[in-house]
Amino acid sequence: MHKCFQETLHSHEFESKKDQLNESLIEHLADPEDFVEQTLSSTTNKSILKNWPLMSAIVLFCIVSFDDMAYTEMFPLWAESERRLGGLDLPSDDVGQVLAITGIDL
Repeated sequence: MHKCFQETLHSHEFESKKDQLNESLIEHLADPEDFVEQTLSSTTNKSILKNWPLMSAIVLFCIVSFDDMAYTEMFPLWAESERRLGGLDLPSDDVGQVLAITGIDL
């Protein structure tokens, strides 16, 4: 009195792709130079400029780096400038302390 039920979750496409991958891997293991050549040619055809997550990360890094560079290079000049020129007229010791305190946060 044992009943067999049909499987409701079919994953035959995955299994066939897996079998194809195993077959191609076995073929390439017989000739590893051919496998490496095909792998390199498939990766070199892809453009790095079309990888949008990578490009957005690079652009964001450039913007943040430019902002950091502008602050660390321009702030001391502005802080030591005379008040009549729009600066803070701080001595270099005070400017160094401000940069040291902000550098701790990094």
